[in-house]
Amino acid sequence: YALKVFYASSFGRVDDEVVATLHDDLKIWSEGSFAVSTKRIPGTKFDEAMKARDHILNTFDRLVDEFMRENPENSERSQTTVIGRLIYGKDENKNRMMTRDEIKDNMLTLVFAGHDTTYASISSLLYHLSQNPDALEALAKETSSLADPLESDELKNAPVL
Repeated sequence: YALKVFYASSFGRVDDEVVATLHDDLKIWSEGSFAVSTKRIPGTKFDEAMKARDHILNTFDRLVDEFMRENPENSERSQTTVIGRLIYGKDENKNRMMTRDEIKDNMLTLVFAGHDTTYASISSLLYHLSQNPDALEALAKETSSLADPLESDELKNAPVL
């Protein structure tokens, strides 16, 4: 059900076939993401998880293409859906804010966070931070400069977080 809600809010409609495929791929990805070995050895649970993740990203790629073809920048769906805001969102200088890969990564994060538990999301975050020391360093630097207690306006201006 949560995946269907994600899909409806993201795309402004529901495609049951896509939702079912995403559900199956997400199950494989989440089960294998926490395998003992994170080496991509053919046939392992982790390898199957990464294949499912690749399939999800390819599905998102196709969905972004379809959305852009069907919904021009100023259309209602472009203004009222998550995917429309990700694709057509602009910064204060009217420049596009996200690359195609960033859009797909954000969609993956949203669907994963909405489909699985907070535990799984935090575990995924920790894994990816461990694999990206520059991102970890930038996050540590930014969070160490935040006030205690944290103010919501300050959080809005924390680009890494």
